[in-house]
Amino acid sequence: MEARGRQAPAGLAAQRSAVPTVTPWERWSEVRVESDGASVVVPRALAGALPDLVARWLRQEAVPAAPAGTAQLRLELGRDGEPLGVLESAGGQWRWQPPGQARRGLRANPELDAQLRQEALRLLRR
Repeated sequence: MEARGRQAPAGLAAQRSAVPTVTPWERWSEVRVESDGASVVVPRALAGALPDLVARWLRQEAVPAAPAGTAQLRLELGRDGEPLGVLESAGGQWRWQPPGQARRGLRANPELDAQLRQEALRLLRR
């Protein structure tokens, strides 16, 4: 009879390593949308397509320098009142800044830019 080791079967080990790691920003529960002096806080459950669009932006490749300038659209992600990061559009480009870290620019994506703007402004007008 063959002795069995304590290691997980190869299939189970592969399944465990395939479980995606959740970053803190993915756990947001509310977003503050700001543009042109207007502001609204929206619970994630009522944010429509925004959660998916934000996730797609934050998975974009970073660029060497974050765009400078005043933000025309600002999304502050939070969880239970704690800040998780700010996603801003400035000069037609996006930048992301988690608490206590440097801003980083995100690779341009005109289609995603238009979708996120449309959804964020829809929430702001509700």
